[in-house]
Amino acid sequence: GDVNFAFDIINARYADSRLITILSTEMTLGEMLNVDEATGSRIVERTKEGGYQSLAGKRNWRLM
Repeated sequence: GDVNFAFDIINARYADSRLITILSTEMTLGEMLNVDEATGSRIVERTKEGGYQSLAGKRNWRLM
């Protein structure tokens, strides 16, 4: 299903660290790990390179 499709995309990007991946979600990293540990762990590992920005607790700009 969708998780398998997401894994295929993330894994391909994970295999080539020169490629940039932008992921937008309302899930926390922990929630992603709970949905699928293989996909979530690849996302978590790549975000250690300085590309993670959490907007948790921020106001929704659409409502301003």
